Amino acid sequence: MTTRGKKAGRHLQVSASSNNHVRKKALPSFEQSWTLIEQSCKRLASRVSTLAEEVYRLGILSEEIERLCVAENEKTKCRQLVEKFDETLALMARNLTTFIHIRADKTRSTELLGHVYGETLGNLERFASVWRRFIISDQDANSSDSPGFGLLTALTEAVRLFERECEQRPQLFRYWAQEQPYLPMLVFRNKAAYRKRFARLADTLELGRRCPINVSPRANYSLETPINAKVFAVLMDFLVARDWIAFARNGDPKSAWRKGATLADQLVEQAGLRLELQPVYFAACELPPLTKATAPRWADGYVMPYFDADKIDYLNAPEFQTIRRRKRVKSFGTARAEVRKDVIRALRGMARPDVPNHPHS
Repeated sequence: MTTRGKKAGRHLQVSASSNNHVRKKALPSFEQSWTLIEQSCKRLASRVSTLAEEVYRLGILSEEIERLCVAENEKTKCRQLVEKFDETLALMARNLTTFIHIRADKTRSTELLGHVYGETLGNLERFASVWRRFIISDQDANSSDSPGFGLLTALTEAVRLFERECEQRPQLFRYWAQEQPYLPMLVFRNKAAYRKRFARLADTLELGRRCPINVSPRANYSLETPINAKVFAVLMDFLVARDWIAFARNGDPKSAWRKGATLADQLVEQAGLRLELQPVYFAACELPPLTKATAPRWADGYVMPYFDADKIDYLNAPEFQTIRRRKRVKSFGTARAEVRKDVIRALRGMARPDVPNHPHS
């Protein structure tokens, strides 16, 4: 090595040792670190609050400006601005969500874990509407990047988790299972691969014990029939609404949903129960349990008012295609009358032979 090289090496060694010395000296004490983190948390909380207000304000403004546009060039420019806002919001949400999930893997904070858990479940509930808007073509359908591949991979993992947790902690799922006629499970062509496990879990979770429809193995109805599937979905919707109504009515006044919120506000904001359907849910809470004898009361007191409040088109709804072809159907009123007959028939076919005992019924 040349003299210049040796000097350069000595200079690098000195620089490295001095930098190490500086870094060691710069390390803050516990008290300093604590104060620094505390101050940063306060600043972050303030900025998050301001940012949330700004995003909310921009969201309202972007919707308002779309309504004000008249000329075509204004509409085009407005759409570009709104798209830019949505893209910025998506980028911010993606980065923040990634960091939150990284912290959730390390944290002991029940607040943060609760947020991530609630956010994940909320995303699952919103998934159907997002999926319908997102899937606009079947391109890349034969690759692992396709939306269908990702959906089925996530669902399979979720069902595996459910099956495992059901066997280890059945008490977590029993209340839900008691109201359902089915369980999510991985089904194989080889029935022996899942039949015994299903029977074991169904007994452990008391599957269908409080379900409003007949869950007996001898029940003779099919949910592939469009009217049966529609009535079943409306009945199951009521079970969710009934539990939320009972929770909101019996909730602790000290832990109110928000200041000035009415019962209707809470059911909309917290439970997602649409305002126009709430009177239908409240009326159904007063109905007797569903049996073959009470099927007409459930048709007139809940299912048909639900359809009306939901503004269903009795003449054009796909669920009522076969009904629409009948000779008696000549108008909206006659179509509704025929739908009512089929609703009563469906309710009688699905009604239990006994009366389910529910804590809120």
